[in-house]
Amino acid sequence: MTPSRRDPAAPAAAVELGGGVSVVALTDAIADHRALIEDAFPGRPASGWPAVREAHAATVTPDGRWRLPIHTFLVRTPDATVLVDCGAGSADTIAAEVFDVVGTLPGQLTTMGVEPGAIDALVFTHLHEDHIGWASDPLTDEKTFPRARYLVCRPEWEANHPAGEGPPSWVRQTLDPLSSRGALELIEPGQVVDGVVLVPLPGHTPGHCGVIVSGPAGTVVLVGDAFNHPQQVSEPAIPSLADGDRARATQTRREIVERATAGDWTLLGSAHLPGAWWSVDAGDGPARWRSRADDLTVRPPEGRPGAARARPA
Repeated sequence: MTPSRRDPAAPAAAVELGGGVSVVALTDAIADHRALIEDAFPGRPASGWPAVREAHAATVTPDGRWRLPIHTFLVRTPDATVLVDCGAGSADTIAAEVFDVVGTLPGQLTTMGVEPGAIDALVFTHLHEDHIGWASDPLTDEKTFPRARYLVCRPEWEANHPAGEGPPSWVRQTLDPLSSRGALELIEPGQVVDGVVLVPLPGHTPGHCGVIVSGPAGTVVLVGDAFNHPQQVSEPAIPSLADGDRARATQTRREIVERATAGDWTLLGSAHLPGAWWSVDAGDGPARWRSRADDLTVRPPEGRPGAARARPA
């Protein structure tokens, strides 16, 4: 097991939304999935998988497997510091074993001047193992972020704790010890803090949610695992292997693309797409994924190092 196949800790750039509101994408790790790309996304692209592999080379290993970054997002507002998802975690987590990586998130936060005790809330888009890894220390069951409210959408928690059945092993390892001490809050979609709103985006999991972050200058939408490959923007019916309800996940992807092409959701962030930030190119023909990672220019505002603004599309 290695810390990363490439160093994921590139300098963090924030999308500035005005009024002291910013969102930073951080890469906890870069993983090479066990499944071939066509098995990780069991559908048939119109152009065929060879063309898709060539068009999106960053998503494929040399031997044809799915390569995925594991992104988390740090949201800062005048009132709160919020972490959205928390990656694969330390070497002792189930996610680290499954993906053969060790996460780097705490070190990246410290480099940015954000200590664990500075996180006010940790919001989970859903409870797959690569989104909850740093929630607690598997060896001590202690919270990684001691002051933070840990917020889980109620339908997602209930789906992971069905009557008469135990939860998935990673939930049992990382979150159940916290729940038993009353350290988790089950919430409904809605406002988390001023400017940060949880919205349902079901399908990948029953309670899968997105996070809308708004400021005076604009809005970004963090869509979790609604999209796990750029080709799904053009062809939403191509499922992810981990989609629990493929029909509902397809509908959710179509709804997001519609919101994006209508001009409502113009900048999106995803947990596993290259560069994290993207938009929908709605030119001639079908909608297409457009990376916006290179549209971020490091331009420290208000004395805060490592912040950036998104250039106009």
